[in-house]
Amino acid sequence: MHKSVCCVPAMLAGLAMAGSAAAQSPAPFSARLNSASQPLLSYPIEQSFTEYVRDCSGQIPLTIRRPGLLGSTRQVSAIDPRIIGRLNLTANPTILKDLEMSLGRVFGHVYSSRDVSAATFENKNFLRLTYEDRDKILQPGFPSTRLEASCISILAGALSANADFAFPTATLQAALEAESRSDSRSTMEVVRGRFNSPVWEMWDGSTIENIDRARHKFYAGILFWDWYIPGPGNRSLLEYFDGTVIYRQTRTETDQQTDAEASGRLNIPMFTAAASVDGELRQQSSYALEDFHVLIDTPRTGAPATTGWRAFPDLAAIVAAVENASPAELSAPDGPMIDPTQPKMLHADIQSLPAAYCNRSSWQVRDSRSATGPSSQLAFASDPLQVRKDNLTVCRFQISYTPTASTTTGDVALTPFLASANEKSQQRLWLKLGDVTLTRNAGPELHRLSQQGPSVYPVNGSIPEASDIQWSIRFQLRNIGSYNDTDRIILDNLRLDCADVMTNGAEFAATFDGPLTGSSRTLVLTIRNRFQGALATPFDTVQCPVTGEVGYRSPSGAMLWRRVENLTVNFPQPRPQQPMAAPAANRP
Repeated sequence: MHKSVCCVPAMLAGLAMAGSAAAQSPAPFSARLNSASQPLLSYPIEQSFTEYVRDCSGQIPLTIRRPGLLGSTRQVSAIDPRIIGRLNLTANPTILKDLEMSLGRVFGHVYSSRDVSAATFENKNFLRLTYEDRDKILQPGFPSTRLEASCISILAGALSANADFAFPTATLQAALEAESRSDSRSTMEVVRGRFNSPVWEMWDGSTIENIDRARHKFYAGILFWDWYIPGPGNRSLLEYFDGTVIYRQTRTETDQQTDAEASGRLNIPMFTAAASVDGELRQQSSYALEDFHVLIDTPRTGAPATTGWRAFPDLAAIVAAVENASPAELSAPDGPMIDPTQPKMLHADIQSLPAAYCNRSSWQVRDSRSATGPSSQLAFASDPLQVRKDNLTVCRFQISYTPTASTTTGDVALTPFLASANEKSQQRLWLKLGDVTLTRNAGPELHRLSQQGPSVYPVNGSIPEASDIQWSIRFQLRNIGSYNDTDRIILDNLRLDCADVMTNGAEFAATFDGPLTGSSRTLVLTIRNRFQGALATPFDTVQCPVTGEVGYRSPSGAMLWRRVENLTVNFPQPRPQQPMAAPAANRP
């Protein structure tokens, strides 16, 4: 729903009064070049603001009229008068180049010469840069300006700078409706200053916090590796430029609130329809950036250059930087135990890996840095995924480790690497994934924790009388992996040896108790036996051994047996009846 537009003239009159100090609006800047055939800064800015005003007010050219039946008309620039004054556009400053692309494209281009005005931009010459850091693009300490103009501010500025003139009511109403939209608000942004390349910021790390330097350098190094083409040639990237950046920005209410909360920072978007941090590509359909113009100043005679350049790094430096900064973490998510009959799953999480390299076709798994071929025991289990971890996006490689045929106990230390599938000048990239130690043995271990019993329960209605006896023994079943199936437990080989007092065979049952996570479980072994006869307390007990084995069926179907050792239970038996004493009167 739009806000009311019943009081359009009064509201715009108030805005015009607020801008009464603005410079007078000149006629539209229609000249592309000056008399020396140099591009003018004012022309691309006029074109961008003209398109913006046309979209929000419906009027182009922007025409104001002196009230009255025969009032004169005047065409005025679509540029906000404040911006005309701050950029001194009426003095006709010139530019070296108008680049109709985002900052990410300008800084991510590999130039064949250090002359941006002569550059030809082809897709093959761009780094796959999807990184954004809005707070480090402007040169600290260098004079900078950020101006924002809306449809209303442009019209109000024109009215303020041109006394006794007015716009048609339809133009004002359209502008106010565009300003008052509840779902989104569009503005023109103009930023002037010295702009630094985020590529070199990441590569150098001088302005990045220590905790983040490694992953930023890693990201920049992967970009350089990805683009690197062997051979001679002057390959350079911009380090900085002095100039002006303009773009149109449409923000939702949520975006506007976020900007208000971050008002202490100077936010300079680098990309158009998508933004990315730490290698994560996020489509931001509600935060549209479009109509970019990067306008690089013309160098003045005797003044410092308006562009700075650095040579593309050599291959040895790229490889060393990537390998030394590799931000990978290796883990065994279901614990360190190896089932000798099954592959073991490992996770290798790599921060800041560009999305173009988060796939298994770009890499091979190797056993070590010196391995000459793919591993025979390590392999990709599936395609890698981009997941969130510690508030960052990581590329997760799922790697399976297949144990050797031997089932002898012992530790297995692994230090796997990813090697790039392709070589460049006979060099590969090697990414160390980390270190992990796995424990290998022949199967589960059984450790007794506690036992209770005997508990005696009369069997109601039994003829002859009978009693049920029960014991509960708790074990810890270790090293069983992540399997929770109680039907893997085989108890057929257990027996209770108490033939002198038992009248029926014992029954055995097993259940798991407690959390079903990790590589160990609490196994509760229940033993039951029916005693023929009544068992009244107190009763005597006799120790009887529990012998045999507990079997555990592995997922492969193989049976792994563990002997129950040194286990006894107290079996109840009635106390012998004592002869009754004779009455006292009958005693001799």
